[in-house]
Amino acid sequence: MKSRVGSAWSGQTPVAVWLGATLALLACAAAEAAPLRIISGSNFPPLIEEQPEGMRGLLPDVLNEVLPRCSDGAPQIRGVPWNRALAIIQAGEADAIATVATKERLVQLEASRVPVLVSPFRVYAARDNPRIDQLRRVTSLSELAGFKVGSYSGNGWVHENLNGFHVDYSATSQSLTLQMLAHQRFDVVIENEYAARYLIRQGGLSGKIEELPAARIGAVPWHLLVRRDYPGVHELLACFDREMVSFRNSPKWSELKRLYLGR
Repeated sequence: MKSRVGSAWSGQTPVAVWLGATLALLACAAAEAAPLRIISGSNFPPLIEEQPEGMRGLLPDVLNEVLPRCSDGAPQIRGVPWNRALAIIQAGEADAIATVATKERLVQLEASRVPVLVSPFRVYAARDNPRIDQLRRVTSLSELAGFKVGSYSGNGWVHENLNGFHVDYSATSQSLTLQMLAHQRFDVVIENEYAARYLIRQGGLSGKIEELPAARIGAVPWHLLVRRDYPGVHELLACFDREMVSFRNSPKWSELKRLYLGR
């Protein structure tokens, strides 16, 4: 009785068999060599910003420096709304995302051990808020339970850490959240310090919004998160961890921090 494999190749010359096998191997190699497809928010400067020439900012610049050391070529990075990110990965339209490793995201994605960056989170309020004196005395997250917090759909950190708080998710972006805060649509915004300071300055909101000096929420790491069924995911992340540690000691890392964060 002939096997299925034998019958599939019957009647073909050795050259044809060799050629077919070679082409199949080349196709597999090409598939494995495809660049890592990464999605991120499209408007979160100075960390991420969509420009005519592509995604720019501290986050994509770091990924473009480090990932080619662990895979073939630079990654393909495109911006999407944060609240659609997981669905896009589930649909097989992307392989990874660089963001906060929330419990929801870790159900589907493997995280790097070494973060891409670590960003302090701060509390912001409108200067003319009637309760501004009380807000200036806030020193911990729990003390904000009686205030209305503003955020945007897709903010995974807020979803995970402010369960039970009064959170308004009506804003569609970080910049709109801060504009609404300036008009007292809510009492406070808890946001990434790097992005908030940049957006407040660029939006002309420095005279309307203040960073509460006593409130210390802590530093939040952003990791490379890769889908669990990505070929060689564990080897890729192990390499990324090693190269990220090395990159942090390089002059290029210092150069990027000065360029985007002014430090």
